[in-house]
Amino acid sequence: MQTTAKNSALFLALITTISACDKKVEAIQGFNIKPQITIATTNRSSKSITDSMRICALTTTVKRLKVSYHDGNKNIAQVVVKSSSNHAVLKYGGRSVKDFLPIDQNELDLDFENTQEEHTRLDFTITDKLGASDHATYNLFTFKNLAPIALLEYQLEKDGKYILDASKSYDQDRNYGGKIAWYIFKINDHEIKSRNPTIAHFLNEKGSHQVALTVIDNLGQSSTTISKTIDFNPR
Repeated sequence: MQTTAKNSALFLALITTISACDKKVEAIQGFNIKPQITIATTNRSSKSITDSMRICALTTTVKRLKVSYHDGNKNIAQVVVKSSSNHAVLKYGGRSVKDFLPIDQNELDLDFENTQEEHTRLDFTITDKLGASDHATYNLFTFKNLAPIALLEYQLEKDGKYILDASKSYDQDRNYGGKIAWYIFKINDHEIKSRNPTIAHFLNEKGSHQVALTVIDNLGQSSTTISKTIDFNPR
């Protein structure tokens, strides 16, 4: 009986000790400041960014992003990054980094490299020594070249003279140096290849005339050909 009573007393003491420890942990966690992590590119900073990058065949194309940490208690345990791509490379200071990022600085300049056309998702998680965490996500779409878009307008001036205007045509990757190099107009069976987006053409025969436009970008990719019908009815 004495042994049983002694064991019960020890068990109660252990429960009391554990309970006191739990309360201390809860108290500490109550004062803990949750760590923060953000991602920044050239023109924005957020916890979730979607971006794009054109791949250049001649040089290594790099996307620079800045990862920032903030922890009021200065007790960061780890910063982890997970990539959805098997081809993308993330570099810090010229060296590839995988899984764990350095935690001895508040900001890291990372270089993202990828030679494949795909969507890559980078998930960043910062965790402190008390288990509090925060997350940020970076989505990047890499592409080699996007086809230009052909747009055509026309206007009758006088005596059968029409102005064919393709100046609103554009290259979808114009933010990456893409531009229209050639404008190919086809009026009935007559083709005109021009560097100028606007040309003049005279119609002599009454009736319907088919006008088509194809544009080609500076990397040699053609747009979808569009066409319009001009009804010429001179008085």
